[in-house]
Amino acid sequence: MIELFLVRHGKTVWNQEHRLQGARGNSELLEENIHHIDALAARLKSEDFAAIYSSPLKRAFQTASRLAADLNYQKPIQIAEALREIDFGVIEGKRDEELKPEYQEQVKFFFNEPEKYDQTVLKGESYLQAAQRTKMFVMKLLEIYPDHSKIVLVSHGGILNVMINALLEIPLKDYRRHGGITNVSLTKVDVLDDGSAKLVTFNNTEHLENLEPTDTI
Repeated sequence: MIELFLVRHGKTVWNQEHRLQGARGNSELLEENIHHIDALAARLKSEDFAAIYSSPLKRAFQTASRLAADLNYQKPIQIAEALREIDFGVIEGKRDEELKPEYQEQVKFFFNEPEKYDQTVLKGESYLQAAQRTKMFVMKLLEIYPDHSKIVLVSHGGILNVMINALLEIPLKDYRRHGGITNVSLTKVDVLDDGSAKLVTFNNTEHLENLEPTDTI
């Protein structure tokens, strides 16, 4: 068994501007929200982590780096392409009001009716493709690390939601049933030796304060 500590990156300029931030956008973290990462580190200070992995995107790596420094974690942060955010194709960086009606419909499906989402309209990535890459990555971690290893994965709201649901083998139509994931929230999933998973806590924000609606997707 391995214990996964899933962390969404800190709040960015694009989050604040309501822009769709996918696999290629590299918006900076907001300086005024860095203390949220420090608060998460304070919460996790008693844990002994075998590894910290990060998405290759700047917003995730900056979050992972701050968290590692706060935790006095001495090993290198490992970059994992599998943790990159879902590719939203042609709508990357756009606000909802800037989108064509057919694109707005797909955004609605993505967040509310995943089974109707058609990534080909946006020239992006499907839920199935995202689920496959994240689950394969977690199964590799299960092979690599000793029993009861604690591993931090710093990633993004969309792909973390997909990963969690894929590990729990939840049907696609129910992928959003737990709701969204907040910046610098903590989700914990235990993955057993047979590949099955148990959700311990989802989108826990006890360490955060002054949250805004734009903090959760």
